[in-house]
Amino acid sequence: MANNTGYGVVYTPHSLSEYVANLLIEEYNKDATTDIQKDSDISVLDPACGEGALLSAVEQIIGSRQEHQNFSLTGIDVEEDVIRNNRKNFDRTRYTFYSKDALLPSETKAPVEFWRSKGVNPTLIIANPPWSSEKLYDKKRLSDAGYRFDIGQYDSYVLFCLQTSIRFVHAKNFDVNNLGTTS
Repeated sequence: MANNTGYGVVYTPHSLSEYVANLLIEEYNKDATTDIQKDSDISVLDPACGEGALLSAVEQIIGSRQEHQNFSLTGIDVEEDVIRNNRKNFDRTRYTFYSKDALLPSETKAPVEFWRSKGVNPTLIIANPPWSSEKLYDKKRLSDAGYRFDIGQYDSYVLFCLQTSIRFVHAKNFDVNNLGTTS
């Protein structure tokens, strides 16, 4: 594994992965108000998947429940070697991995537009995003991609959580404030 300390890389421990995945699925099931929603296909995205601990935990939880038998898991990470290992070690019928920067995957398309063109259309997003106060990204390029900044310093955690992930959620017509669907 390469040293990505500049990206704020910290891999998620197994116990935390299980806890967060269980919480995510419990909240989803609680907010799924109809049998159609509960039985629908679930697609889970981790935009900073690393070695896939969160996605693996989601697979174990969803796979053990009868109400969700159709599900897919998508992981994105900047570390090519980690993604290459994930592709070898995870079930390709359930998992899709991309070796890209989730925040700036393309020079020509906005991030959500780019990922949608690749078929990434998540029902749920789970992540332990990198945190770094180092300015690894060119602010103009981020601005051109649609990111917005308050005055002062920004970090990658804010870009992942408060902008990229929420754009996916809004694009799926979810009410972020209530964690449930609005339709």
